[in-house]
Amino acid sequence: MTVKLTHDPSGALCASIPFGGCQSLFDKQLAAQTGCGSPESAQRVLRNLLSGLELTTQSPVDDINAAIGALLAMEPQSPLEAELICQALSSSHFATKLLRKSSHGNPESQEQWLKLSMRLMRLYTQQIETLSRWRRQGQQSMVIKHLHVSDNSQAVIGPMSMGANLI
Repeated sequence: MTVKLTHDPSGALCASIPFGGCQSLFDKQLAAQTGCGSPESAQRVLRNLLSGLELTTQSPVDDINAAIGALLAMEPQSPLEAELICQALSSSHFATKLLRKSSHGNPESQEQWLKLSMRLMRLYTQQIETLSRWRRQGQQSMVIKHLHVSDNSQAVIGPMSMGANLI
């Protein structure tokens, strides 16, 4: 499905389906897929994403759809997750932009752009880690894929804690 950017009656940027598609169905689907409770909230999230990526009604349709696809691929489960993903995608966008800029100009400006790009890359990593912690709700787990137990040995599978009565 191709999405087009338009302006709503108030002048705000919004995503719509061109050529007579069912806009209300699109809005409901968008709300569900972004983890937002309402189409208005989903459109607000999209506005934040598109402005963070410097996309406008004049941007190529492929760029707009790629941005929305990146958001939906991360499967936000709530408006908070959707906003965090938008911020992370914006950080990545500007890091890449500054990295490209660092390949031009004099060595001093190249170094400045490179340092700024690296900071944004670290920020992106922190944002993705924050999203991961939010989704895990602070719980950590370890996956054991293979376990060998020798003859006459014992293995404990399940939660363990270190206590005073260990032998």
